[in-house]
Amino acid sequence: MSISHTHAETVRELGAFERTIDLYMHRNPVQFSLVAEINRKVSRQTPARALRGVQALHPLLRVSVDRRAPQARYRWAEGPVRIETAAEGTPWQAVVAGEQTRPMAPEPGPLIRAVLIPAETGSFIVLTFAHQITDGTGGMRVVTDLVAALDGDKEDAEPTPEQDVPPPPGGPPASSRRSDAHRGPTPGRAGERAR
Repeated sequence: MSISHTHAETVRELGAFERTIDLYMHRNPVQFSLVAEINRKVSRQTPARALRGVQALHPLLRVSVDRRAPQARYRWAEGPVRIETAAEGTPWQAVVAGEQTRPMAPEPGPLIRAVLIPAETGSFIVLTFAHQITDGTGGMRVVTDLVAALDGDKEDAEPTPEQDVPPPPGGPPASSRRSDAHRGPTPGRAGERAR
């Protein structure tokens, strides 16, 4: 079964605090970044698959902000999370510093971006979030879910169509779709952590 959201579909209006953050960000773009250190090399496709799964758990990772209406509203984003790849060995601190200087447009969304940094023996993934969709605590939950998804990813496995389709809004809550969401990385994959 394929689920398709059009850009015109409203998810919901921004709440009072979200509107305040959105108005502030309209004049003073500010976002934040979190870093996951992975103890193995990963291809660009691996975090792309993992991020699709994480977007299914966190619906606001799939939205843009439409400011054209009298009341700002979340709309479904037009595409997946953009993943850039930095040169191997680039310090993650330099990537984070660069991410803080690049404003995040409210449209077309989603309001998250990722940078994969290959390292000599592993990888780093920098996730940058717009404050309209989450704060640092929610961002850490996303990073935890991303690391858990990467733990379960097999580089050679081909995703099935069902894995690529996020559940519809109003579908089963995230807690019913996974049983051990916050137990941390799977044993045997020590060294994968958020910075």
